[in-house]
Amino acid sequence: MVERQKRKRDEMAQKGQHFGGRRPFGWETDGMTPVDDEFELIREAAQAILAGASLRSLAAGWMARGIKTSTGGDWTATEAKRMLLRPRNAGIIKHRGKEAGAALWDGALDEATWRSVCAILTDPSRRITPGNVRKFLGSGLYLCGVCGQTMRAATSNSRNPGAETHFWGAYRCRSLKHLSRQRELVDDHVQLMILERLSRDDAADLLAQREDPVDVRGAQTDMRAARQTLDELASALGRGALDMRSWQVASEAARARLAAAEGALSRAVKVNPVAGLVGTVDLEAAWNELGLSRQRAVVAYLMTVTLLPARKGRQPGGGYWDPTSVRIEWK
Repeated sequence: MVERQKRKRDEMAQKGQHFGGRRPFGWETDGMTPVDDEFELIREAAQAILAGASLRSLAAGWMARGIKTSTGGDWTATEAKRMLLRPRNAGIIKHRGKEAGAALWDGALDEATWRSVCAILTDPSRRITPGNVRKFLGSGLYLCGVCGQTMRAATSNSRNPGAETHFWGAYRCRSLKHLSRQRELVDDHVQLMILERLSRDDAADLLAQREDPVDVRGAQTDMRAARQTLDELASALGRGALDMRSWQVASEAARARLAAAEGALSRAVKVNPVAGLVGTVDLEAAWNELGLSRQRAVVAYLMTVTLLPARKGRQPGGGYWDPTSVRIEWK
């Protein structure tokens, strides 16, 4: 009975059919009929990840909007990641833990977009623990103007004799404690510069991608050819037309071609993080609606921020804030 079930599932996989089970988010219980609202949410989530959003901010945003999983549960970062990594999102069937070809159902995403999302979500550098989640706009992004190291979030305090101790958030050099700047003032200045830049008439020029375009169609053709070659080699091995050694040698090149094509597709799509800001009626409101992870992506995309030692004493205009100590270089 077990062997018959395995053969049946193999046959279903070859035909691109749905295996059954819990309703997949984005499709009806038959696994074939799209749910339009959920398709849009999958696309929205993919665009957010490609624009620099975190899984935590994505899950929190959906929770705030009352969006539930296909089983009526609450979204978490883990659940969102699992959903976005599914091959079915690109109309690809998964069988025995591997991609098994095109499915009969329509995908919510094109293959290049899906593979780009997967590349981001499986990047080892994204693996974080609750203790080191970025909580501030410039931590790890701003640079120290003395040594060039990145700045980290810290706490500073006043030490005037006889005065009440006062604590405030700060950015400090990661390597040495030779530079400390008040965090709130620096972040406010950086955000004002971003809003000013995006309000200019030439802001649309920022939508141009800097990366070289990827031949998506060529990569997909290579993938299909490599998979067909691997299937033919496997069939020849099964018939006894090839021995194991010959099969290993012959399939190595096909696997390398397949891996190269998948890698190219995974780099094919990268959403410009400023795309949702340029041309908006209320730019400040649109900026404030972005999650911290997407705001950080905008900062990283637009500018290099270097913090310099501030001039001491009262500045021209009567205050103590020295805007010239924040050097912004536009990319």
